[in-house]
Parts: sequence; C-alpha cells; structure tokens
Amino acid sequence: MGRSLPGGTARSPRCSVPRFPLAADVSTCFYPIYQDLSQAVPHNPPPSSFDDSAQRQAMKASNIFAKTASDVGADAMPKFKGNSAQILLKVKAKARQQRMRNRYIINPDLPNKVAFDLTIGLFVIYSVLVVPLRIPFGYQLEWYSPLWCIEATMDFCFLMDICLSFFTAFMEDDHLVFNHNKIIRRYCFSWFVPDLLSTITIPIEMAIGRGGHTDILKILRMLRMVKLLRLVKLASKMSSLNLTEYLNPALLRLLQLMLKILLIAHFIACAWLFITKMEEGQCQEDKLTDSIGDWQTCGWKGNQYSQYLAAFYWAIATMMAVGYGDISAVNSDERLFAIATQLVGAICFGFIIATVSVILETFDPCGTAKRERLEEMMRYAHEKQLTVDLQRRMRRHVNYTFTLITVFKEKSVMQFLPDHVRWKLIFFTRHRAFHSLTISRKLDVRLVMTLAQALRPAQAAANDVIVYHNDVAEDCYFVLKGTFLATRVEKNIPTLVGVYRVGSDFELDAVTNCKPVTATYTAVTAGEVMWLTQKELWKAVGQHPSSAEGLKELCANNERMLEEVDESASQKWNELQTKEVLILCDRLVSLRELAENMPDLLTGNYTDADKKESMITTWRLKPADSGGFSTPLARFARQLCGVSINADDEDVISESRESSKAMLKRGILDPTHDLKVAWDAYIGIWTILSIFMIPLNIAFEFGMPASVKMLGYAADGFFILDILVNFRTAYLNENGVYDTIPARIAKRYCSTWFAVDLASSLPWMHILGEGESRGDDGIVDDAGGGDSSGSGASLIKLVRLIRLLKLVRLLKLTRLAIPEVIQDLDISVKKAFKISGILAFVAHMIGCLWKAWKPLVATDDDGMEWWYERSGSPWDGSESEGVRNTAFTYMSAVNATRPFQFWAEDDKTGKYNWEQYFAGLYWAFTTMTTVGYGDILPRNDVERLYAIVIMLTGATVFGYIVGSVSTLANDPNGTTAKTNRYMKKVSSYLSEQEIDRDMRDEIRRAVRYAMKRKTPFNEVEILNMLPQTMRQETILQSNRELINQIFIFRRMSGTHGQNLISYLLQRMRPYYFAPDQTVFDWRNGADGVYFVVSGEMTIEQNVAELLLENGEVNKVVAENSDPDETNVLVATLKPGRLFGHENLVGDDEMPYSIYRASTYCSTHVLLASVVAEIAETQPSIIAYLQTAIRRAATEQDSAMEPQIAKYKLELDIVKGRLRGEASAARALFQFRKKKTVTPGAPHAGNGMMGQGAKIAPS
Repeated sequence: MGRSLPGGTARSPRCSVPRFPLAADVSTCFYPIYQDLSQAVPHNPPPSSFDDSAQRQAMKASNIFAKTASDVGADAMPKFKGNSAQILLKVKAKARQQRMRNRYIINPDLPNKVAFDLTIGLFVIYSVLVVPLRIPFGYQLEWYSPLWCIEATMDFCFLMDICLSFFTAFMEDDHLVFNHNKIIRRYCFSWFVPDLLSTITIPIEMAIGRGGHTDILKILRMLRMVKLLRLVKLASKMSSLNLTEYLNPALLRLLQLMLKILLIAHFIACAWLFITKMEEGQCQEDKLTDSIGDWQTCGWKGNQYSQYLAAFYWAIATMMAVGYGDISAVNSDERLFAIATQLVGAICFGFIIATVSVILETFDPCGTAKRERLEEMMRYAHEKQLTVDLQRRMRRHVNYTFTLITVFKEKSVMQFLPDHVRWKLIFFTRHRAFHSLTISRKLDVRLVMTLAQALRPAQAAANDVIVYHNDVAEDCYFVLKGTFLATRVEKNIPTLVGVYRVGSDFELDAVTNCKPVTATYTAVTAGEVMWLTQKELWKAVGQHPSSAEGLKELCANNERMLEEVDESASQKWNELQTKEVLILCDRLVSLRELAENMPDLLTGNYTDADKKESMITTWRLKPADSGGFSTPLARFARQLCGVSINADDEDVISESRESSKAMLKRGILDPTHDLKVAWDAYIGIWTILSIFMIPLNIAFEFGMPASVKMLGYAADGFFILDILVNFRTAYLNENGVYDTIPARIAKRYCSTWFAVDLASSLPWMHILGEGESRGDDGIVDDAGGGDSSGSGASLIKLVRLIRLLKLVRLLKLTRLAIPEVIQDLDISVKKAFKISGILAFVAHMIGCLWKAWKPLVATDDDGMEWWYERSGSPWDGSESEGVRNTAFTYMSAVNATRPFQFWAEDDKTGKYNWEQYFAGLYWAFTTMTTVGYGDILPRNDVERLYAIVIMLTGATVFGYIVGSVSTLANDPNGTTAKTNRYMKKVSSYLSEQEIDRDMRDEIRRAVRYAMKRKTPFNEVEILNMLPQTMRQETILQSNRELINQIFIFRRMSGTHGQNLISYLLQRMRPYYFAPDQTVFDWRNGADGVYFVVSGEMTIEQNVAELLLENGEVNKVVAENSDPDETNVLVATLKPGRLFGHENLVGDDEMPYSIYRASTYCSTHVLLASVVAEIAETQPSIIAYLQTAIRRAATEQDSAMEPQIAKYKLELDIVKGRLRGEASAARALFQFRKKKTVTPGAPHAGNGMMGQGAKIAPS
C-alpha cells in the first residue's frame, strides 16, 4: 500500500525515488521530512511499453538534434520537414557536414586556449608599461640583444594570436558561434587593424633603420603607442572572468580602481618626462647636474629610474590634490599639461571618494544591512523617547535575531525558485528549527516549509514572561531551548497546568481559532523560542488548504489536553500549586510522573525569583567521574589534559543551575558577571593604549623614557594574565548552555583566540635577543650592544619588524563587547567619534612609520636622507664633525638660498623627542587631507616611493572621511531627512495634480501630523520584529501621552488592559482637521470611532432638515435657510471625548448631526474596517471594546448635560423661527393665488405670480 500524504492522497509504491536529489544529511538527519518530500513531488513516469519504433526514432532524433544544436550552434541548424526517420537522416548528415567544416574552429574555453590568452595578457601588460616609458628617454634596444629577442618573441606571439583569432569561436546571445565566415567578419571589423599595427613595428624598424632614415624611424616609434589599444582588448577579456568567487566584490572594486589610477599616473608620468625633456624643458639631460635641486625636480642625472620616479611622484601628488610644490611647471607647455593633469586628477579623486563610499557599504553587505536595520530601530526608539532599558533590550533582541535568520528579505530571493529548490534552501537555512520542533513531523511538509520562512527568534531570560493569560493571541510559540511553565489563576492562586521544553509549541490553537491566550507562560531557565504571527499562519494555510485538516487535528488535540487538565483537581506540591494532570510538551502526564522526570522543577531549584543572585544553566563533569584524583591539583590537571573526556559523551556531563559564586569556588569564571565584564573593558583600554604605543616604540627605538617602557611591560603582563583568565572562563556552547568543563574551555580557546593573544603578548625584543642599555639620564636605549653592522644590524631590523605582530591586538577589540553606555549614545555622535578615531589612527601609523622608515633605508654618500641632515648649509656640502640633526626639515627647491629650519636639535646620542613624532603626525595629516604645505619633503628616491604610497593611502582614507562626513551631515536616514523627503514627495504630487492652495495646506498639515505621530520610519516593520511583550511595551511607551487623552483607556488596567491598549493603539490612525472642516455629517455617516486628542470638535444639528422630515416646514424653506441660523450647537467635544461610536455599541445616531472642528483638532480613529478585521481575527475583543465605549459614552453624556439643556432651549427658538417663516410663506402663497389679474394690468404682476408659484409647496 502506498503511504498517504497529510492531505489524504495515496501515492503508488513506484513513487519511491524523488525527482530532485536531496543531500545526504537531509535524508539522514530529517528523515520524516525527506519521506514527505519524496512522495509529495510528482515523478516522471517510466517509459510506456507500447511505444512503437517510430516514436523511439522520433525521441532519438530529438536527442541527436539537441546535441547537434549544442555542438554546431543553433544558427547552423536547418529547418526540416518530413517524418521522424527522414529528419533523423538529415540531422545526421548535417551534423557530419558541420563537424567537418568546424574541425579547425577553436573553442575559447579550452584549457590550452585559456592559458595562451593569459600569457598574451601578461605580454600586453608588459607592453603597456614599457612602451610609454621608452618614448621620453629615446631608449632603443640593441638588435639581437637578449631583451630584444624576448620582445621579438612577444611580437611573434602577438602575431600568432592574430592568426588564431581568425579561427576562434566567439560568444553571442549566450551561445558560442562556430561559423567561420562570421568569425572572420567579426574580427576584421573589430581588432584586426590595431593588432596588426602594434605587431609589425619591429620588422619595419629593422628595415628602415638599416636604410638610415632616422626621421622616419622616430615617427615609426610613435606607432608603438598603438600597442596601448591592446589594454582595452585585455580589459574586455578580463571582464568575462568571475573573480567575485575568490575575492570580496568590494575589495575587488577597490583594487581595480587603484590599478586604473596607477596606470593613468604611469601614462601621465611618461608624458611629463617627454615634455620636460623637450628643448625648452627643465629636465634636459645635458642641462642636469648632480645637485640636490636638480634631483628634487627631475631626479638624479643619468639615472632613468630616479627620473621616472620623480615624474611619477609629481603625477600622484597632482592627481591626489596634494601639490607639495617641490616639482612644478616652468614653461607654457608644462603648465598646459599640468592643467590637464589636474583635471584628470580631479576626476580620479572624485571616483575615489564615490567608490570608497560605495565600497564601505558593500564590503560586508550582511553587516551593513544589519547595521542599517539596527540604526533604524534605534532612531525610531530615540524619536519615541523610549527608556534606556527598553532600548538596550531592543538592541540585544535585534542582534540576536540576525544571528539566527537572515537580514535580507528572504521571500524576494526565493520567489522565482521552483518548489523543490526552495524547500531545500529553506531546510538548510532552518535546519536547527526542523531538528528541534516536533511540529515538523506532525503537519504537511509544504505547510511546514512555508511556516519556517516566517518564524522569528526571541530570547527569554529566567523568569521572563512570554505572554500573559487572556491576552490577545497575536503569536504562537515554538521552544528551541529552555523550559517554560504554563500557569493559570484559580481563586487568585497561580496554578501550574503545563511544562514546555525543547521542540514543543504553545498557543497554536489559540492563534488558529481566534481565542485569547490560555495561560501565562514564564521562562524557568534562559531559553529561546521561535514565534509566528497569526497573519503569517493564516496566509500559509491559505496557500496550502489541503494541510488545514492536519492543523485542525493538532489544535483539537491541544484543546482536549487543556480541558482534561482543567477538569483535574489541584493540589499543593512543596510551595507550588499544580494540577494533578499536566501537559508535558505534547502529552499528558501525572504529577508524580512529572516529579520523577524533572525533580528539580517541583523542588524550587529551577526558580530564581526568591534568590538575590542570578543563576545560569551550566555543564560540568559528574562527581562520579572524578575517579582516583582526589586532590584539587590532580583534578585540575586531569580536566585540563582532557583525560577520559569526550566532547560528545553526555554520560560524564551533568546539567545544573549554578550561581557565579558557586562557579568561582570551582575555579571557573562566569562570563556574564559584572567583574568579568569590567575586566574585559579594562583589557580593552590597555589594548587601545598598546596599539598607540607599539608604532611609537618602533619608530623611536633609539631612546624611550623608562616610564613609557614600563607601560609596555605592564600591558604585556595584563595580556598574559588575560590569557590565563580565558582558560578558566565559561563559554556559551551551541546548545545555549554555559560550558564549565576546563578541558572543553581550553580546547575551544586554543582553537580560536589563543594564537592571536599569545603573539600579541610575548616580549619579542627579549626573546629574540635584542638587549637594552640604560643611560645616565635614566632613558632606556634599545639600540642593543655589539656589532651594529652586517648580520647584527639586519637582525635588529628584523626584530623591530617582528614587533608589528603586537598590532594583532586590534583583533581583540572585535571580541570585546562595547559597553552599553557607549551604545546608548546618539548614532551621529558615535559615527563622528568613529571617523575621528580612524583618521587619527591612520595618521598616527603613517607618522610613526615615516620616522621608522629611516633605519631601514641606507643613507647615500652625501648623507642626503629624510630625517638626518648635515648641520651646515644645505647646498655647500659642509658638515659639522660628529653632529647630525635628527629632525624634519623645511626645504625650498626654488629658492636655494633659504636656510633649513629644524624642529629641534638633539645631542649626538639621538634620544627620544616628541617633536619628531608631532612633525610626522603633522606631515601625515597634511598629506591625507590633501593640503600639502610642502615644508616637509622626501630627500631620496626611496622616501619618494614611500610618499607615493602614503598619498594613495591618504587619498583613500580621505575619500572615506569625506563620504562619511557628507552622510553624517545630511543624515539621510534621520527623522528630519526622512520627513522632509516624504513632504517633498507629497508637495510634488500636489503640484502635478494642480491642487488649489487651500487644499494643499490642509493636506500638508494632515500628513505632517501623521508623520509626527507615526514617525517617518516603517513602524509596522519595526514592531513586527519585536516579540509580543516587547512590542506591547514599545507601543505603550511611545504613546504614553496619548493614552491619557483617550477616555476608554483610562479604565483599562492590569496586564490584560495594557495588552488591549497596545493592540488598539497599533491599529488606530491619526487624523488632523483644520478649523471649520467637517469631519462627517448625517449624509455619509461615521467611518469609525473618533477620539479627540487635542483641540475642540463641535456637534451641530440641522433643525431645518429635522422640521422638514416632520412636515413642519416645506422643502423650499429648508433649502433656502441660512445654515448659520438653522444649525444648532449641540455640544463641544474637548480632548478625551469620543464620537462616531453609536453604530459600534448599537445606539441610534443623532438625526441630522454635523461634526465639525472648531479649532485645529487632532484625533485618533479606529476605522470601521479595522473593527471588522478585529471582529474576524479576535472576536473576544469586540465585546470588551463595546463595554468600554458604552461606559465612556455614558459618562460623556452625563458630563455634557448642561450643554444639552442649552441646546434644547436653542432648538426650540430655531424651531419657532422656522415655523413662523413657513407660516408666512404659506399665507403669501394663498394671497397670490386668490388675486386675479385684471385686463390691461402691467406685465410685472405676472412676474409676481411667477415668483409666488416658485415658492409654492411641492
């Protein structure tokens, strides 16, 4: 017999193999779902046994046709007519002919062709870099030299590439084209001419050079620039490579941008060299000398690499807008080229700013999306002025939520996937819930998969209430971790009715059947639940109606169990009142059975309400496992070494509830204890301090005060102590329990952070043998003793570089929790501090490395280097014996007579000097911010190279700063910006529709008030992210002032009343009315229940219409009466009053009433459509709401009795006046009717009769 599906349909036994393959862990770890998936999906039927030969020939022909189309291309396939046998023969012949024709066509995806293309790409890069560089220097290779032979080989490969391009298929419309004629036509009209011109230059140069035509040879060499077009061809080929699988897309984009800028700078540098080496240029080779002034502008004479580096340095300084001024234009040609370079640089710098901003947003898309969602919620909380405690809990909830579910909109990602693929994806993203929840094995797999997408996680601390008894059942819950008690109040005593543990669900029947919550659910231990809204549940059932029967059966079983529990007797067990029959997860158990299964539950060990010290759930070794190790030291050694401890063996592990003090007695630290959190903050401070000191120590290694040295040693000591602390700190394992077993703690720590902590804490200078000496002044000298040259000097440099390993302490900051005091700061303030910190840190590193560069750079023969300069005049070559200046220099290349100015002069021992650090920091800031004063400059080629790197790095950092500050200043996600954007959109719409000014103002006021009450954020989405209790608290705090203004809320108290208030407030809409604006009248009726929040609203009655209905006045009198005289004021409604409620409570509306705003009036409205929705989803609320409104209306009528009495007097007066006007009109009509018209009477009399006829009663 075939197995029946949950929907009731039986499958044939042959349907045992699923059409789509599932992974092995799906079938083994989730076998019930796998079986449902296997039988729920239709399968391909086996081929029928009565297919004749013609049908088989047709199937074979179609397969051959498909294979031939994929081999030869769809465009080469002919259109056949005839039966299947003829088609088969024609297809075979055509395929044979096409294969013979295409046997010389190369597939571009072949490995050998890909390798050849990569080789050609490397040759192209070489050509692009070398060809522009040879033109300004006029460099020509000697014929048949080794380098000439290599480049000739490259050109031969280029020529071979031209030949192969005529036989290489190309991609068109997502398929390869193998048609030879198309290939030749496409290549000839695209890359053939540039490839040919860039390849044949060497043979032509050889022929012309031997003939002595030097002028023609110079022109021909310019044709080498055609080779640069190959770069475009290379870029088009590289674009087809998908490198995002190996590199972060944002990082790849940044690398591409930097490479493009470097390539542009290379071309600009070569062009600058060409211009400056012209006849009037400043860098003609025959005019250069060996002076420092010529080096500064052009580089060393006769050194092409130095001259190119100077040009490249000028190009980068100009493009990055630094402009030190040490190299500048001196004639018109150079100035024009400098202008063009500045324009190109401005564009490149703009691209850097734009790209860096985008890269920061896309470098970690998941992290960016999480941060944006969290910032939106925190902005909403700040706008609503929620308490700090609630904001912290909201922040923790959001961070926890996005550790379990994706931050992206998952449904939009899956909407185009077929069912079987979507189900597999849902399973792998929700495997924890599927393995834990028993509902996945009780309901139809399709319904379970749909519901899994809508599940949202929530955490619960011990004694947290998930939902209260008789609350609105908006959500149902599924337990992932922990234990939850269900209690109901009987005779004012909480009585235990159920216990729910991992895998169970509660309130599913209440949500499905639109009933109130059946019990109060309290977390006994720290736990986790997944919750599902009523809307999502009903939507899923609507998508799979065949699964409704299984859900109904499950809900009926839950109701039956609860009824049996209610019918059982209550009794006292220790200090807890319980039922004799209780619900344990999804079954009924007796009290005695529950006591046997969970002895700690009924003895009170699970509850923490009466304990001052909080307790956590921990794992520890069972006492019986201690064996023969009796002493504490022996037990510690045994546990630390992991003897007889298997991480997967639960027989030696016990779960219990412990306090921090009890854990400390065992030598284990509680990571949640306040002292441990304070210790982590203390280590964070030392980490920041050490990160500041390490580059400073590396840069100024020739002398540090002893006090500064002691700070470094103290930091190392604290970090080593922190390593020991981490070996005894419990951690939260994958089961949500704090693991306190030392061996498991050590194993986890060694596999995660131990290597980083150890590398950043060891004193490498002493371990690797670099000594220190102390001078007479108490300053420690790290220069070390012994030989300072040769291998000894190299070892010292290596040791100093090894000290950079301490910078890995930066990683320690990522695992330290940010104090909530800092998280509570305004988002703009935190971003401002972050931007300033990044800029200061980068400048600090650059400034220190600027100074640290000196020991790694050899000084030239003239002593010209960055940090050390002869004390005499800079140009005369004199030197004071034994005295060197260890300071930054101000220099001027244009005015050689300007003397050097020094920051400070040290003695010959070169001791520590803060002025050097501040000078380096000053240069770093002037470079990164593109100010570039030009007072501190590089003095040799190596330092120029370092300056180039810093300018590029500084431009990137500055781009990040500019983009971040721009975003921070505009604050596009802030309340004001969002409100202004929305108001601009409304104004644009009104202008487009040509709405008159008065209506525009009215609409703007209404929209602005609604934005003020609801905020411009997506309030619905924000509230839907929160569990019910937190959502309720958020709504109540957001509308604390509004609650006092709505009369029906004043009588709602207790947890049930608070729940109703939050439920109704979430569904009310804010309306705003201008003076004399009519809300509604008797003609259209009320569209909801209105609650006056501010301003005044008047109730008027049209007496003329009232008398017309009673027949006391005619229609003409009623229509021609003045509304100001016939509309009688009934009452004035002030804040706290309500109107439009009559239909909801079953009362009659006041006839011919008009509700009008007398001042600017704001109201909150519970629309009739919303009331109808509540009646459908939560019918129990309607009766309570009707009672509350009826009571409020009765009290309101009592308070308005004086106004009603005054209204009655005014009503009688108006009625009398209107009756008199009606009597006068009838008398006039009778008089005109009796009057006869005499002959010869004027025509005006007829006009009077006409007027009388007009006012006659109808």
